[in-house]
Amino acid sequence: MPAVVDGELGGAWQALTIVPGRHPLAALASVLGDPALVERLREAPAVLARELRRYAGDRGLIVFVDQLEELITLGDPGEVAALDAGLARSRTASPGSACSPPRAPTSSRGSRRCQASAAICRACCTSSARCHRSGCAT
Repeated sequence: MPAVVDGELGGAWQALTIVPGRHPLAALASVLGDPALVERLREAPAVLARELRRYAGDRGLIVFVDQLEELITLGDPGEVAALDAGLARSRTASPGSACSPPRAPTSSRGSRRCQASAAICRACCTSSARCHRSGCAT
């Protein structure tokens, strides 16, 4: 990520890092400097695409979720679903974006795979690039 921000891909890029914890929407809203964003994202997750474009301005934007497994182990399911839907919409709204999909962590509450991780993976993968996540069908 630092190499991209330093210009390795060309153009101007910035990174947005969130640590999701129990309330991933609040973590994102805090980093974006807009506490009211939490309610807007709960009601309409697609708003995230517009908010990320606004935040990025004329630069590319990398959204880095530090401790992605917290979405499964700690995250409020409603907030995780809204964040997932918003990120998926952001990806389709910005066809030139680059994303390295996450591994699908398993829940500490059982062996089931995280649905949010699979959806995030589908949002990040394109038809021209195979998914890096083991077992992903996209």
